[in-house]
Amino acid sequence: MPSAIDTLSICATSLYLFFLIIEAFQLIKRKNTVLPGFFLLSAIILHLIALILRTWHVGHAPMANLYETLLFFSFCVAFATLIYIIRYGIKEIAFISIAVAIGLFILAILADHKVTPLYIALKTIWFEIHVMASFAGYALFTISFASAFFFLLSSGKEFAIQKKYEEITNSANVWGFSLFSFAMFSGAIWAYLAWGNYWFWEPKTIWSFILWFYFAGIVHGHYLKRWRGKPVAWMTIFGFIVVIFTYVGVGLLMKNSHAL
Repeated sequence: MPSAIDTLSICATSLYLFFLIIEAFQLIKRKNTVLPGFFLLSAIILHLIALILRTWHVGHAPMANLYETLLFFSFCVAFATLIYIIRYGIKEIAFISIAVAIGLFILAILADHKVTPLYIALKTIWFEIHVMASFAGYALFTISFASAFFFLLSSGKEFAIQKKYEEITNSANVWGFSLFSFAMFSGAIWAYLAWGNYWFWEPKTIWSFILWFYFAGIVHGHYLKRWRGKPVAWMTIFGFIVVIFTYVGVGLLMKNSHAL
């Protein structure tokens, strides 16, 4: 089973890479065909199958260790990218978001594939809801990071293009913030059911609150005229650094009760 998952993972990673290469070629040649979309969709399907097989193999949602969350996070980023390409028709954001997904996927392939048994505190639907909502929020913050970067890059170009990037940035920030807010809420319920307390003063919880508060400011800032545009874009880019630190930096550098 692990070898089958690895094979699917390598194939999906290759398809993501082919998508970027063909999309870049078409952008240079000013062509537009469905071929890159076919590679992206195929990669996402293989990625999803790998997640399903991992779930069947371990007997629970694949969210109990670094390997599983990398696998899930990368899927969320790729799926969110597909949704935003379909919704807004702008493929350039994929050069960053899919590159991030590929990086996460490669790290997953290289990570320890051990099966981590769920201890009793994790055997609740609220744990799975909390983790899924968290990584869905992280994925949307990745989309907003990509669109904010291209918003800044498109400075001086057509107003309509800049406006579209700004719209994508705001949309991804709002939805990402909403999902992460739900993750915080479900995490509090899970903590209460597992340990009898809604809040713990430990690094992961504190940094999750910092991340939530930071993006609350970004979402609010979009509706302030003096913040709109470049200030929000720069804040969004820095926010992605906070996302990555909250995800892996806290677990690697600080002692805390979270496995990740």
